[in-house]
Amino acid sequence: MKPPILHFPFTASDGIHECRIELDWLGSERYYVDDSLVLDQWSLLGKTATFTAHGVKIQVRTRIEMRHGVMEVLLDEQVVINNLLADYNTEFSASLKKFWVAEKPMVLGSLRAEVGIWIVLFVAFFIFFKWLK
Repeated sequence: MKPPILHFPFTASDGIHECRIELDWLGSERYYVDDSLVLDQWSLLGKTATFTAHGVKIQVRTRIEMRHGVMEVLLDEQVVINNLLADYNTEFSASLKKFWVAEKPMVLGSLRAEVGIWIVLFVAFFIFFKWLK
């Protein structure tokens, strides 16, 4: 499943504009207005992005609540979207259920096997480096 790319329109004195938010799995957030980059930050869901575009103050507040992400959009201090991530949360939950319930044999190339291998390697390196101290 790909990281989300979210869109929302907003109205300014000079017309309607499009804001696009591109997220990635490593926490990078890129905010575009009419395909022009206006903000690039790193947060992993827990920060407020604030910028002004076409005379409109835009705030995007992100946080994690009960195993899902919440992204509020405020235009000039007024909440206009309660959760921009609502559709993505539903899709992501369905994808996780499908992943864990799938009745496929675990082969070395499967995602579950790869995740398991990375967890084992992480724990092994952690123990090794603790032992070196």
